[in-house]
Amino acid sequence: MTIVNAGHGNGRGRRVKFTSEVIEKIKELVAQGTSRQDVATLLEVPLGSLQVTCSRHGISLRQKPNGTLPHKLNGNGKSVEKTSIAIRLQRRDEAVTIDIPINDDAMTALALEAMWHDVGIGKLVGRIMTVVIDRNMIVELLSAAAASSRCQP
Repeated sequence: MTIVNAGHGNGRGRRVKFTSEVIEKIKELVAQGTSRQDVATLLEVPLGSLQVTCSRHGISLRQKPNGTLPHKLNGNGKSVEKTSIAIRLQRRDEAVTIDIPINDDAMTALALEAMWHDVGIGKLVGRIMTVVIDRNMIVELLSAAAASSRCQP
């Protein structure tokens, strides 16, 4: 991976030319959820140069909400990965983690709802769980999650 100093521009500082392998590395880092500042630091380039270059190449440096990662897709455009929400219940020194399976459409709806309310998905799920517990629906939810996990190969 090389970044070439292409001489001085109009006296404002060094012009930096990003090679194709550096562009690919930027795409990889962004896909992993690395922040724009961290990408610039790792590549040892000014943040402004990184932002301009990414803009010119159509690379978004915006962080995905709550660190969501890109999904692997099958031929139909559907995710091949199983999505679930892990809920950790703790009481004093006892703790249990429950995975609640969730389909892609429901996860998308959660993400949109979280963005609408300007909260993270975790915070939104916490609010939903509070309502579920307040309405005594927790047993029903946990039973459905347990039944669903037993049916999975």
